[in-house]
Amino acid sequence: MQLLIEHSGKSKKYVTGQLNRYFRCGGMPNALLPNYFACGKNHQLPTTYLELEKGKICLASKRGRETLYGKSYRGITQQDIKNIVLFSKKIRSGTEVQLSRLYLDFCMEYASAELRPMGAPDEDIAEPFKMLLSRNYLISPKSFKRQLTKYVDQLTFLKKRVG
Repeated sequence: MQLLIEHSGKSKKYVTGQLNRYFRCGGMPNALLPNYFACGKNHQLPTTYLELEKGKICLASKRGRETLYGKSYRGITQQDIKNIVLFSKKIRSGTEVQLSRLYLDFCMEYASAELRPMGAPDEDIAEPFKMLLSRNYLISPKSFKRQLTKYVDQLTFLKKRVG
C-alpha cells in the first residue's frame, strides 16, 4: 500500500478509494475506467438506414445472424419505430387483429412504391397501384411484431377486437 502511495504521488485516501473501486467493479483490467460497465448497455439504433451505391442497403449494422436462404431484411431504425408508433394509433376497431395482416398494412403504408402507367393522365387512373419494395428495404415481421407489442398491450388488442 505504501509503495502504491509513493509511486503514484497521490494521497492515501485517493489510493484506497481507487483500490476499493477496482475490487468493487470486478477487478478486471479496465475496471477503473469511468462507467465501464455501462459500455454496450446504452445501444442506440441508427436514425435511418444507410444506402450504398446503386440503391443497395447496407446490412452491416443489422443485428442477428445471417440469412441462410433468400434475401435478408434490413435492420430496424429509430424512424421505423416512430412509424410503428404512428401506425399503432391507426388500428381500426371491430376487426380481428392479426399481427401478420398488420405487418402487411404497415409495409404497404411505409415501404411501398406507387406505380402508374407511363404517359397516363391522372383522370384515367381510378385507384393508385402500390407495390411493396424488395425484402432488403423492409424490416422483418419479427422485429415489427416485437416493437408493436412493446407499444400496444394485449388489452388494447382485445378492445380493438371487441369494438
